[in-house]
Amino acid sequence: MDQGAAVKKIGEELKEKFDSCGMGKVEQMVDKLEEVKTMAEKGPGELLEKLQGAMKDFSSKMEEVAKDPASMAPGGGGLAACADWYGSSVAGKLSALGDETKGMMEGVTKLGSDIGDPLKKLAEVLSGAMKELEGSLKRLSKLPAEVTGLGDSVKSPEDVGKIDTASMKTATDTSAIEGILNKILGLKDLLGPAVEAASAAIEKLAAFVASAPDMIRSAFDVPTPLCFMTSVLLSQAPAAMTQLLEMVEKLKAVDLQPMLNMLKDTAETI
Repeated sequence: MDQGAAVKKIGEELKEKFDSCGMGKVEQMVDKLEEVKTMAEKGPGELLEKLQGAMKDFSSKMEEVAKDPASMAPGGGGLAACADWYGSSVAGKLSALGDETKGMMEGVTKLGSDIGDPLKKLAEVLSGAMKELEGSLKRLSKLPAEVTGLGDSVKSPEDVGKIDTASMKTATDTSAIEGILNKILGLKDLLGPAVEAASAAIEKLAAFVASAPDMIRSAFDVPTPLCFMTSVLLSQAPAAMTQLLEMVEKLKAVDLQPMLNMLKDTAETI
């Protein structure tokens, strides 16, 4: 009996078993986990800072115009003569939007914690787990090739007896892998609330930027008894109204969807 051929046969059968179990995708899995770790380390900070900055600018502008009501009237026309009266009316109407804006800012700050803390924990766990996992999985995935390679050096039953099986036993000991994977799977409980928080924030922001333009325009409507002048006023819109509307457009430009997609993809991966 050709001892070398028999050993190679065992290696080939191991390879078949590995392929049927999906071991050929080990590298893909490890690469995906590495990608998740990188995303978790980066976190949502940059995007949320951009949103927080846009919200702060918007809030500051409303506070600025509220301190100078006369600046909210058009530069000319009948309302210029009663700028303080008109400006005070606008400031009063904008106060509700200002309160909502502050609430949004607080929500964005909380979102940073709701998302940032779980991602930080995820990055920490994955960082340690990846080092252990890569070593264990790589040893296991190389086992079929290792056994097949032994076929070239085995010529007799005595050679078979000399094969060092200690490394093979180490490679097939999956207890460490199971423990590592259980640690990673345990992170799903952390990411679930983060995904929910991000979804709620996107929905709330979308509702805010959708309603803000109409709230701003209606705030600049002329109150009774001069409400008939509104159409004339809006044809020469006050600078404050134009600036606030432009700031709402900047808020619309902050897209939180990629952050939500990243969280969902991360949760699905682990």
